[in-house]
Amino acid sequence: MNHHKGIIIFGAALLYDETVASFKWLFETFLKAYGDRKPQTIFTD
Repeated sequence: MNHHKGIIIFGAALLYDETVASFKWLFETFLKAYGDRKPQTIFTD
């Protein structure tokens, strides 16, 4: 919870490669895990 008593969800993943197919799989998996709620922010490195 944040200081406004709202829920914050964090996710992390390590990918074997950085192909389009890997990122597509990752983002579709995140959507499924969070009930099709799209993230407000995505950070990548």
